[in-house]
Parts: sequence; C-alpha cells; structure tokens
Amino acid sequence: MAWTAAATLYCRLFRLPSARRPPRNRCLVRCSAAHSPDAVDKEYADLNLRALYTNRGQHLRIRQHVNPLSSSFSEPTEPPEWKDVFEDPMLPLMVDIGCGSGRFLIWHAKNSEEKRNYLGLEIREKLVERTQFWVTELGLRNVYFMFANATVSFERIISTYPGPLSLVSILVFVQSDVFEVAEDMRQRFDGYPDVLEHVDCVDKDLQCDEEGWLLDNPLGIRTEREIHAELEGATIYRRMYQKTGEVFH
Repeated sequence: MAWTAAATLYCRLFRLPSARRPPRNRCLVRCSAAHSPDAVDKEYADLNLRALYTNRGQHLRIRQHVNPLSSSFSEPTEPPEWKDVFEDPMLPLMVDIGCGSGRFLIWHAKNSEEKRNYLGLEIREKLVERTQFWVTELGLRNVYFMFANATVSFERIISTYPGPLSLVSILVFVQSDVFEVAEDMRQRFDGYPDVLEHVDCVDKDLQCDEEGWLLDNPLGIRTEREIHAELEGATIYRRMYQKTGEVFH
C-alpha cells in the first residue's frame, strides 16, 4: 500500500497513570519493565544502535509524561533551516508528534522505499538530544528530530516547510491502549464515511478482531511504547483510514 501523502500526521495516544487503573502484580510489572529495553532492542536490531550506547547511554532518566500546558513549554519553537537538516527539503514530509525515543521514525527513514523526509517532534529534550545523536552517527539525511511542544509550535514549524503539504492526504493511523481514547477517535473518523474508509475494506489482508480493531500494526514495525504496553499486558486498539473522497472541512 503505497503512501503518496505529501504529509502524514501519525497520532499515538497512550495511557496516563490513573487511580482507576486496576492493581497489577508488582513483580510482573517490574519484570516487564526490566525486559522492555531488551524487547525494544530486538525489534529494532537492524538499526544497530547498541554500538552507540557507550557514547550516549542506552537508558536516560526521563519523565514518562510532561504537561504540555505548563508555562515552561509555552514558547513556540523556531522552525529549522530545512536545507540544513534534510538533503532534499522538497520531498513529502511525514511528521511523528510525540516521537519518544525516535527509533520508530529512524527505522522508517532507513527502510522505507518511499522517498520522503521524516520529522519527529518531542517535548522531552534529553530524548531529542540522544535521538539526533543517533541520526548523525547513522548518517541519515532524511530524518530530523526537534525539541518542541506541538500544541504551540506545530503550525509554526510545518508552515515553513518548502515541500508540498497536505495534513490528511492518503492514510490516517490512530492507536491507543486506552479503550475510551481509541473509541472516541474511532467515532470521530467513522463519522466521515464519504471521506475516509477503514483499510480492512480496501485491503482484505489486514485482519481485524470482531470489534473492528486492527490486530497488528500495519506500518511494518511496532512503536517503542507499543512494545512496553504489550509487555505489561495492555491491549492496543488500532484503526487506519484511507482517503476515498474530498477532504472534509
């Protein structure tokens, strides 16, 4: 399934700590957390990032969540000089908002057959510094990571991109391990049947459960947060929509 999107917005929303969350066996959680880094390394083995861990540590002490509404993140981030960060800034652009450690986007930048650039926006600065170090060491010129609060900076950054842009052009992929969040997103996108059609109606090889949720990540590899969540026993709820009509307003 070729992506000819000029820009694709990929949304990932995951569970925040909640008092309503049922208690879980502490040993199981600790064991899952201990094995998570190994599982991530195995999933992304072809990136060969282990060789770079000695220079920029494998594990950083990073807060799992920060508040994007905090005053400390209220200043918009200046757009980069696109010709300095991408070899060809006129290529279509894929944006990952909340890219985390960045392996998912690096993997796509290295393995995708499509000619496009990849931009990762992340609000945790230490993660961005490490990820951009990896990009530099790998010699990739089609992927770039920025420390930015997308809530206040997304439009400012993207509006300066010299290549063609279209926020919803071919595919929209949403997933969450919080059912209520996933169901809300599903209802919103299902509400435009003349514009967006779920991909299992287009590609019968994509399997869904009896409720219509995609069983596997259709993008070729799981995100790091997916790996961590599934190791903790969470269910990932996924939907992917393909554009079939004119973009709604």
